[in-house]
Amino acid sequence: MRLHRLVATAFGPFAGTVDLDLDAAASSGLFLIHGPTGAGKSSLLDAMCFALFANVPGVRPGGRSLRSDHATPDTAPAVVLELTVKGRRLRLTRSPEWERPKKRGGGTTRQQATVRLEERTGGAWATVSTRADEVAHVVDDVIGLGLDQFSRVVLLPQGEVARFLRADVEDRRALLERLFDVSTFAGVESWLAQQRRTSAQGVADARATIATDRARLQDVLAHVPEGLPPLVGDALSDGALAGTLETLLPALEAHHRATGTIEDDVEREASRAVRALEDARSRAAARRRGETATAAMAGLDDEAEAIATTRDELRRARSAESLRGILGAVARADGARARAADDVRRARRATATLVPAEATTDELDQWLDAADHASTHLSDARRLHADIDRIASRRSALEGELDAASGGLATATAERTEANQAHGAAELLLAGLTREAARLESARAAWTQVSRRQLVREAVERSTAAEPDLLDAEQRARADVLTARDTLVSLRERRLAGMAAELASGLAPGLPCPVCGAPDHPAPATTEVALDPDEIAVAERAVDAAQGVLSVCVGALVAHRTERAGLIARLDGDERDHATLTAAVAAAEAEVARLEVAEAAATDAATRTAGLRARVESADAAVSTARTRMEKLTATLAEVAMQHATVTGSMAVALAAHDECPCGASGDLPGISATHDGAVRAVRARAQRLEAAADAEGVLDRERGALREALRQSPFADAEEARAALVPAAVVHALEASAVAHEESRTGARAILADADVVAAMACAPDDLDALEGTAAATRTAHLRARDARTVAASATRDAGRIAASLRPVLEALAPTLARSERVTALADLAAGSGSDNVMRMRLSTYVLAARLERVVDLANERLGTIGDGRYQLRHDDGREARGARSGLGLKVLDAWTGIERATATLSGGESFMVSLALALALADAVREEAGGVDLQTLIVDEGFGTLDEASLEQVMSVLDGLREGGRAVGVVSHVSDLRARIPSQVAVVKTPTGSTASVVRACVSSVA
Repeated sequence: MRLHRLVATAFGPFAGTVDLDLDAAASSGLFLIHGPTGAGKSSLLDAMCFALFANVPGVRPGGRSLRSDHATPDTAPAVVLELTVKGRRLRLTRSPEWERPKKRGGGTTRQQATVRLEERTGGAWATVSTRADEVAHVVDDVIGLGLDQFSRVVLLPQGEVARFLRADVEDRRALLERLFDVSTFAGVESWLAQQRRTSAQGVADARATIATDRARLQDVLAHVPEGLPPLVGDALSDGALAGTLETLLPALEAHHRATGTIEDDVEREASRAVRALEDARSRAAARRRGETATAAMAGLDDEAEAIATTRDELRRARSAESLRGILGAVARADGARARAADDVRRARRATATLVPAEATTDELDQWLDAADHASTHLSDARRLHADIDRIASRRSALEGELDAASGGLATATAERTEANQAHGAAELLLAGLTREAARLESARAAWTQVSRRQLVREAVERSTAAEPDLLDAEQRARADVLTARDTLVSLRERRLAGMAAELASGLAPGLPCPVCGAPDHPAPATTEVALDPDEIAVAERAVDAAQGVLSVCVGALVAHRTERAGLIARLDGDERDHATLTAAVAAAEAEVARLEVAEAAATDAATRTAGLRARVESADAAVSTARTRMEKLTATLAEVAMQHATVTGSMAVALAAHDECPCGASGDLPGISATHDGAVRAVRARAQRLEAAADAEGVLDRERGALREALRQSPFADAEEARAALVPAAVVHALEASAVAHEESRTGARAILADADVVAAMACAPDDLDALEGTAAATRTAHLRARDARTVAASATRDAGRIAASLRPVLEALAPTLARSERVTALADLAAGSGSDNVMRMRLSTYVLAARLERVVDLANERLGTIGDGRYQLRHDDGREARGARSGLGLKVLDAWTGIERATATLSGGESFMVSLALALALADAVREEAGGVDLQTLIVDEGFGTLDEASLEQVMSVLDGLREGGRAVGVVSHVSDLRARIPSQVAVVKTPTGSTASVVRACVSSVA
């Protein structure tokens, strides 16, 4: 895989667009990415990772917060990465989710993340996919590495590898699991742990089932008699419990059969006693019925004469009841005739002034016909009178509307005049304000430009004032480095002389030298004062610290000068000083403020002018409407006046036609109407009452004839006798009930006395019921006890059988379950590193990772053979950790100068960097092997070079040069100034207050290392 081009827009600290031609930067195989701290060197690596994986490594923020804070609000963040992998030229364009300002109304709107994958085929780019899941699948397929692996194989993070070098076993395991796939072995661990839990739960369930069934058996046997095989709680073993079951079940069945035989015998005896008692009770009841019937027959014979009299009264009442209807009809008809005669007399008195008292029905009908004819004219007069009232109301309303319309016309005319005047004044004001507001954009642009140049000029002046201090600091740091190095060289020379003397002090004639092995020692070194090794370590740390301070000072000075050059370039030749620019800013700001006020006033004036224009148009429409309405109202009022005169004449003609009516009414229309209607109602009522009186007389004659015919067929001489025989219906019912009850009682008594059981009971002696009841109660009690005993025995036999059926398979399966649980537990503990057989306390996945770590150590030692003169070698340590902690992933370092293995934490800063670099390269090679040998033609080493002395830096550079074999491009990320003098191809990252920039440059390389 080779990276060709990286384009980042509004990403990280980069406000604008950074376009890096990585092929040009890596033309010599080795290139440097340098810049001051915080400029954005690591952000370039983040951009590469984000383009490929939509995320960034480590603890840096994810894709949702990668947009530059320096970018303009409407600049979209995006990253474009071109690369070649497995012979395919690909281009990835990815944008994170970000907040974009709304085009209208203020506020922001969320823009979703986007991605586009393109492939170059046939000399042109073709889109492969724009879906995130499909792009991720293609990236995983062609690269074969995840984000964690890519960030450690392609981007070698020295800081994290140094932490890995010093980490404990668990932390080192976590990193290795992210780099190497051991999920299969971890799955085996998890599966064995689950099987251990499952088998242990199976044993616990079986034991719980056995305990529960044992308790259930004890509860069953608590209700059966003694003498059966006992169960003594948990004291019985599982084998003894199985034997007890084989003895217990037959004993329970035999006990059940015995209780059944006893119950059958007792039941037969109880049945005989109950039948004897029931027979005695039946004979006693028959005797009581016979005695009661005999007494009842005697009483009924005494009532026979009274019952005969009752039957005679009942016959006369029934005959009179058949005449009740006709008697009532005659009485009702006579009453109706009398009421009709009274109505006729009252009607004659009421109409004495209108019609003579002796007038017949025909004369009354003639009077009513004449009155009905006059009623037609009267109805016309009433209708016309109502029309007159309605027309008068409408005329009054029209006159009021006409007055209102006249006032509205005057108001609308005044409003139109006022609106026309206001609209003309507003248009003049709007024209002037619009001309002023048109100059606002150019004033804002001028203000922005002069403000930016003011800030740049201020930054240039601050930078110029600060440079002497940075120069002094650099000179002091260089002097400190020289002094510290001189001290260290002097101490090392003394240490070497002292070590020779120490070796010479242990020599003896004939004994081999520990250095050369010779038995002769012609010139042993003289003894000198021994030098404490801690003094050299202190001096080394002093050199490292002084070198670090110098690197920081040099980087700060270069960054400072680069930053000032960039600021001066942004001035575009503007020679004005800060004070002049400040005054220009103030003047431009005042002009912008004045024009903004004019713009706001123009907006308000435009709104007001539009409103006044609408007001003028509305006033014109109102005047036109008011005039039209007045004309319509005037015409309508004239029509209503003509209608009123016409209707009034018609009503006078109708009233004159009514003068011929026999009612004699006169006066105004309401009086005539009331008199006429009252007279007509009175005469019509008199005619109706005459007809009703004639009808009532005819009905009375018919009812009297029917009564005479009914009396001839009845036992009564006349109507009065028949009325006297009538009695209420309740009395008739009571007489009937008395007669029927007497007859039914005689019949029932005769039937009882004729019954065979009664005859037999009356013929024999009475039974002793008390003695028979005592015998039956005793036998029933005995039967109940026997039945309860049989039920208990049956329940115990049935329950014990069910419990035994469920318990037997559990007892049989317990031993195999226990054996499997023990085997699974041993295997799971072995795989988890907690079993007694696992003396190294190493998990299965850790064992696999330990093999990977051994390969990493071998690869790292190949690099260490070049770095540091071969002094250090890494060793994989699988020894047990203290206090029972996990083991298997330990690392130690072998110092060839002393031959002693020691902890990696004892390495100095520069030594840690060299070992970490070798380890990082080894991890990258091992992961590449694990991923199927992905060809990585681009590697980038991030930071750590500031801790190296000059000789170590030369060795590291030789290793990096070796990485270029085969056309590989190696990038170094550092702000160490010495590297800029060694590596000509560079990517310079410059930070400014308005955002960072980056570009590919070609530097002049010094011949002095």
